[in-house]
Amino acid sequence: MRTVSTVLSAVVFLIVGCASPPSELSETERTAVIDDITVVLDSFWGTWEAVDYDRGMSFYLDSPETVFTSGGATIVGFTAINDAFRPVFANVQRQAVNLEEAHINVLSRAAVHVTESGTYTQFDGSGAEITSASFSFSTTWVLRDGDWKIVTCHQSE
Repeated sequence: MRTVSTVLSAVVFLIVGCASPPSELSETERTAVIDDITVVLDSFWGTWEAVDYDRGMSFYLDSPETVFTSGGATIVGFTAINDAFRPVFANVQRQAVNLEEAHINVLSRAAVHVTESGTYTQFDGSGAEITSASFSFSTTWVLRDGDWKIVTCHQSE
């Protein structure tokens, strides 16, 4: 019996060991992923310019594993991120975002890392400027149930 178990283990090991690694994405597949995420990014930034807070947060994965890092602090979990940032946008009526640089790294068919930088200005209801800053924004997007969602985010100003 032990010999059969040993032979079976060896056969399983050989099958797993000889399995081919996952195929690389073709240039066509990589371009399709970039095209898809570019549409999502345009919608993401347009939503935040309009300060549609709930829609903006819908781009983040609603998960306890979602992470946002900024200013030396790390916030873990969608609920904690939402609770932390909702008050920040209470008096903001509009934002102007000027993206100056963007890099999209396709990690797989269902994961993309995006690094963007530029400037933003926030305005209150009377049109007065609240704040303006240069920023870098680094996000990891994952494809979940057909939608691209942010699972990690780092912002620096």
